Amino acid sequence: MEEPPVEAWCFDLLLFYRSLGEDDPQAKKMLNELEAYEKFSFVVNGLITCLLVSFGLIGNALFVYQLHNKSTHFSRRLAKHLTALCVWDIALLCCCLFSYGILPFVGITAYLLYLFQPFASFCVTGTIWQVLAITIERHKAVSNPLEQRTRKGQFSLRLIFSCIVLGAFALNFLTVPFERTLIDCYEFRSNGFEIKTMIVQRELVNNQYYAILSHLIPDLIFRAPTPIIIIAILTVRTLQIASAQRTIGHQNIIPQRQRALGRNVHLMLTFLSIKFIICNTLYLFNTILMEIMGYGGKTSSQQTELEMEQYISSLYLTDFSNMLLAIHSATNWLIFYKWPECKEKKVKRFATSLTLSASSRVDWLKGSSPIDSTTAEQALNKFRLLRDEICADILFNLCNSCSSIKNALGIQNNSNINIQSFLTENILYEYTNLLGNIIESILIPLARPNSDENNIIEWRDFCRQIGYQYAQINSYLNAEQWKIIRLKLIFALNGTTRTHSIQIDDRINQTLLINGNSTNYLINKEENNEEQEYKKRKIWHQFSSLQKIKINYYQKLQQQQQLFQIIYNKKKH
Repeated sequence: MEEPPVEAWCFDLLLFYRSLGEDDPQAKKMLNELEAYEKFSFVVNGLITCLLVSFGLIGNALFVYQLHNKSTHFSRRLAKHLTALCVWDIALLCCCLFSYGILPFVGITAYLLYLFQPFASFCVTGTIWQVLAITIERHKAVSNPLEQRTRKGQFSLRLIFSCIVLGAFALNFLTVPFERTLIDCYEFRSNGFEIKTMIVQRELVNNQYYAILSHLIPDLIFRAPTPIIIIAILTVRTLQIASAQRTIGHQNIIPQRQRALGRNVHLMLTFLSIKFIICNTLYLFNTILMEIMGYGGKTSSQQTELEMEQYISSLYLTDFSNMLLAIHSATNWLIFYKWPECKEKKVKRFATSLTLSASSRVDWLKGSSPIDSTTAEQALNKFRLLRDEICADILFNLCNSCSSIKNALGIQNNSNINIQSFLTENILYEYTNLLGNIIESILIPLARPNSDENNIIEWRDFCRQIGYQYAQINSYLNAEQWKIIRLKLIFALNGTTRTHSIQIDDRINQTLLINGNSTNYLINKEENNEEQEYKKRKIWHQFSSLQKIKINYYQKLQQQQQLFQIIYNKKKH
């Protein structure tokens, strides 16, 4: 008989047991089990996987399109994180078609397994770290909202994505050349031998010390259970902080974006974390069982009956765990996708969220523009008439209430200043003029006519742009200083020409809630004394003429704090 051209035989379990014939009962039993697995694999990795891949690819593509073209449902930073998660899911679903449920290890499938099996693990690791990054970012945003709105308080998204890609690559691809190899093998044919390629494991894989150092320890730290435990803890903690922030006194405060869009981002991320834990736990168990403990790892013709049963069981576990990963990647987009609504127009829902109390002022906003340009123009004209006096009064009162602001302006603590100092002294007048420019730059866009309902999105983007530009000032002013700025400007624009300090009953504005790009205040304390109630109604009546633009002023007035950050940085440098 002619000698084989190469040493290795292209091992095929089905062909091997079929060649033993009907006489060997053990071979017949194994053949029946392998054929049963083939049917199971055809259903799980054939039909179900194809359906999941098709559904997941279409859904993730639609969600990415929605994020980049209608990104009104999430912040820009979260939208980029979700886009990256969709990319990982799409890559993993593509790997499912090429690497899952492949029983032969010979021919073209050897090249596919050599490339796509580590690439599938690469995608799984990237998905784990991406979900972890989203969870950490949301926890930081909820626990330290003002700090996270500053550019210095956030890591670069490019740096985060690069670390995820490079780390996942190092964890999954660097060990492949040391664990697997492609060799030439031969098959018997009627006309001789046929040379093919087969993927085999190296002897190093069977070394337990190598398995512990290269698989067990990295998997425990970077795949599971450490990331899963961190995700679970941070998710619970985020929900606790968010729930506490939504309650002020006896009032239940709903975040502005959630109220406007009818969406709860924290609940979505909780669903994502729970689904992530369920679908990745079996993958972790399967990895430890097969790669660390060596369960079902031998596939030679010298297997014992127990080893063969373990091998077949490992095939079932692998297919089922891979199916859970495919389900996870194919359905993540369902949690965040914004389905179209036909009940009411989006502009009305968003406008309702900008009122002082949505339940009591819905009728006022129905059929109206979110911003009254005529009233805003009147306010702008009033501000221009008394611009220097208003800004000087604001700066004077802020200096009296906060010594750090006074020092940032270059004023000595023992210096005697008054409102006229901010109008007559050149250095102080520069700060007065700068504050006036900032306020006027905000009021000018509000005074423009708006006839299109989509202008509400433009106002949101305008407020967001201002917030990003002057976000650091939130770390330097407290509630009392904000109260001074708010009351000074409101009384001045309401027609009060006095520039000295104006005292107002604190019961009118008991609670100030700063949330993102808007500021909503609530009146929640009632007094039984008729005289006190009369005073409150009288003061409230003074505000009624500006009620249509007051909310927008609250959104913009918080941006005045950026002035003091500019002054602080100027003095610092």
